[in-house]
Amino acid sequence: MDQIDAYITKKIALKAKKEADEKAKYDAAIGRRYMLGDKSTIPAIVEILESKNKDSIDNLFVEMDRGYKEIRTSFQLDQPVKNAVFNLITNEELEHLVVQYLGYNNIEGHTALFEDRLLSGKSTDNERLFYWLGNEAKSEKAIDYVIKLSQNSNASPELHWIREGISGYMEKGSENSKKKILNLAYDYIDKNPIKREDFKKPSEENFYSAYVLKLVLAQIIVENGDGERAKKIISSLEQLIHNEPGDEDTKRVLLKGIDLFKLRYKTDPEKVEAIKPFLSDSELYFEALETIKKDKFLFENETIKNLVLSNFEKLGFQDDYYSQKLIDFYKGLEKAYFYNLADKNIQSEPLKIRLKKEFDIDNKTFEEINNDLHMIGIIDRPISQEQIEIYKQKEFANDDLNSIHTCLDIAKISLAFDVEASTIPVDYDVLLADFASISNHKISGIKSYLQFKWNEDENKGYYQFLVHYKNNCYVMIPEDSGDWYDMETFNKLLDLIVEDTGIKENFYSVYTGDQTAFYLFGEKEKINLLKEKYNLEANDEEGLNFDENEE
Repeated sequence: MDQIDAYITKKIALKAKKEADEKAKYDAAIGRRYMLGDKSTIPAIVEILESKNKDSIDNLFVEMDRGYKEIRTSFQLDQPVKNAVFNLITNEELEHLVVQYLGYNNIEGHTALFEDRLLSGKSTDNERLFYWLGNEAKSEKAIDYVIKLSQNSNASPELHWIREGISGYMEKGSENSKKKILNLAYDYIDKNPIKREDFKKPSEENFYSAYVLKLVLAQIIVENGDGERAKKIISSLEQLIHNEPGDEDTKRVLLKGIDLFKLRYKTDPEKVEAIKPFLSDSELYFEALETIKKDKFLFENETIKNLVLSNFEKLGFQDDYYSQKLIDFYKGLEKAYFYNLADKNIQSEPLKIRLKKEFDIDNKTFEEINNDLHMIGIIDRPISQEQIEIYKQKEFANDDLNSIHTCLDIAKISLAFDVEASTIPVDYDVLLADFASISNHKISGIKSYLQFKWNEDENKGYYQFLVHYKNNCYVMIPEDSGDWYDMETFNKLLDLIVEDTGIKENFYSVYTGDQTAFYLFGEKEKINLLKEKYNLEANDEEGLNFDENEE
């Protein structure tokens, strides 16, 4: 046992040294040092940029990349560095690198630079320039430039590069920007009518072709257009779908989807009657909810509010996913009002109870959830402000604290991960450390080392996972399942570790209904109370259940 402990300790030390050396090398890189505030690197950085060596500049930009949370705010490069980077945008070989670095990292001044480069007509990367401009959706000049190009009959079919950028403008842009793009869509489709062959699935090499742009612009017209021009284009689309050979059910859904958007042409009373068939169609029911949510008259109409609930039951939606979409639709209503709606329109008592409960859960505040966790005994003391601040430093922290999953994450007693690790060998050592981190310090001092050998002849990997804990040695030999964790074997290891720790708590899997895993740490009775109170378990029987440690 001592030999195994010594072996694991040695391997951990070697791994730690390798990781430390790699980090030290990374932090010593000139671009990283600059981002950490070392101004003495500026002359060397400028020298690399002015060398115009593509590989060296690519490596430098990687070193100067910012994190996911950091890019939410702009970053100001020092003037010599900024000048050197910005000057490279006119270099055809380097333009794409420069555009991607400046756009992704939200470098101060990049919007004006991209706008000038696009308007110059000399860019070799219009698609990415317009994408980043659309991502911010502030440049009116960029839209005016695209409109000018579209009016040139020779250039019009070559505008496929605007596809992603216009989507950004339609999502985030001003009303004036959206109006300009809608008029652009009308003009483009008038000059380049949609043809039958445009509905064929594009191959990978011509995915950015003109006919894909036509379909994007047609969608903009269907969803936002008004007046005779829109009606004419929508009518031609309907005719093409009618005449296209293919699955009739698919065509019916496409045509009904277009009908949903045509509601805008109707008076308010007409809309109520027109939306009813969609609420009776299981394939279009939730699309109808989206339409209703965007229409003030429909959303506030009592008849529609009642019909949404009654038809949910009639259409037989059972999955938690659909229940949550329904509750999202009613989010923000007064509790008594929603309860009254449910009482009037839901006949099934179990469904009525479930929807009321899910409505209550979805509208709980952080304070209520925090109190519940403490009262149930899942946590020893309420979540503190200090814990919240620590949680907010996580790269993908949820800004909305009014969620049971967020609160469990803040309290560090839950673990969520994808059972498909997307890495080979599968990192059982990291996974075990993650589980220990949610044990409220009950499980600590674990040493582990993962051995992996690939057999080329068998095209298969062999694992041996060595763990030393509390003077015990464990050897886990999981099955090779590609990039998936062998959770059945891993759960057995967890159970042994918990047993040897001698604690009342354990790691309990919460059934999610998909390939993600969700675990809670605590006493079984308290975990079960929490599961019941917050409907944590999915009810979809078709999913994957990784709950091997639940009796």
